[in-house]
Amino acid sequence: KNGKGVCRACADQLVDEYVKQKRKELT
Repeated sequence: KNGKGVCRACADQLVDEYVKQKRKELT
């Protein structure tokens, strides 16, 4: 296990949501 305790798929989903939110703010 890694120290973060977040699975790879979960992490990818979180990043995807983060990117979507950032794009909303930038536009």
